[in-house]
Amino acid sequence: MRAVWLPALLAWACTGRAPDTAEETDGQDGACGEVSTWDVEVRGMVVDTEEVAVHGAAVQLEDRGWEAGTVLGTATTDDDGLFTLGATGVTSVEGCWGTVLDYVLVATEGGRTGSKDVNSHLFHAIDGGTLVADISTFPLVIE
Repeated sequence: MRAVWLPALLAWACTGRAPDTAEETDGQDGACGEVSTWDVEVRGMVVDTEEVAVHGAAVQLEDRGWEAGTVLGTATTDDDGLFTLGATGVTSVEGCWGTVLDYVLVATEGGRTGSKDVNSHLFHAIDGGTLVADISTFPLVIE
């Protein structure tokens, strides 16, 4: 089922129109470019509003665009607020970053929560070939 509706969604998102026939979606990369999936390592830090490292925060990478609601990986922060998350199946659509892709890191600890857009970090990890997105210098802040 995914093989049919994802290319149709991509065609609509990138061109503004649905494909005319089912055949039009077969093997289609989309008007934006090639569609690929990647396994990406996400490294980062979680701090509170006073920039103090948060130990034991649950962190997850959420897809809010391509396959909205999908969690691509989870991690827990260490004593220094650091985490390393293995994200599987990060979708890359050439020419469509920011159009149909919306990846967000979400951290929770107790009643506190925070989120951070990470599209640009994921794009550079994939485009640069490192497959490592490090947001440590721009920590995720929870309130």
